Amino acid sequence: MYNRKKKLTRKIKPTIVELPTDYNFGVELCRHLESVRKTKKPIKAKVEPEWDREWLSTCMPEWQTIWTDKKVRIKWHGGHRAFFLTFIR
Repeated sequence: MYNRKKKLTRKIKPTIVELPTDYNFGVELCRHLESVRKTKKPIKAKVEPEWDREWLSTCMPEWQTIWTDKKVRIKWHGGHRAFFLTFIR
């Protein structure tokens, strides 16, 4: 058997940001989506527990189709109460 060299790879941890629950929610989310698109680094955008969850069923699918064309993936994780914003290669 030959000893193979192991490649040392480092997984990028997403930076964590807080999103407001008021009318600036969409503006702040867009700003973070644009930064993901430019820097290609993931972001974890957290929301508060009293955040309106109707947005997930009404607006989220439309936002996902718009931003997948721009090479950014938006995923909601209920346990973390956060959006995971990642760049699509």
